[in-house]
Amino acid sequence: MAAEETSDVRDDKKSPENQEYNPKLDFFSEHFDPLLALKTPNVVVPVPNAKTYDNIHIYKSAQEVRPQREPKKKAQVAQDAPIERRWLPHQLPTKTRKKINQKNVFTKMERVEGPLQFLKICKDKRHRIKVISLDFK
Repeated sequence: MAAEETSDVRDDKKSPENQEYNPKLDFFSEHFDPLLALKTPNVVVPVPNAKTYDNIHIYKSAQEVRPQREPKKKAQVAQDAPIERRWLPHQLPTKTRKKINQKNVFTKMERVEGPLQFLKICKDKRHRIKVISLDFK
């Protein structure tokens, strides 16, 4: 049956004046036959620039209109108050001792003149030297 209808359409000339009205090829008709429309050459699509979809599920998801989320409004009170970290009691900073300069040879070299000053100069210039200490107790 579909082959007969297709042959009728093929026999017609390509000009729209010679084509008879076929309700099965009319996209807006109740008798529209999509299979016949796919098989018939030179069918004029009502919207030539229509977007094509891979399957019906992608078409449905594109047609669903989702309401846009409105941006959350911040409370006016929060804007007036300064931003602060909310510390838990165990997260509070602990008191520490004031940092005391350690007393060692390197800190003493900075202040003293003499042989230790010479040692500091050698250390700064990265010279290799051999130090021998005679005070052994």
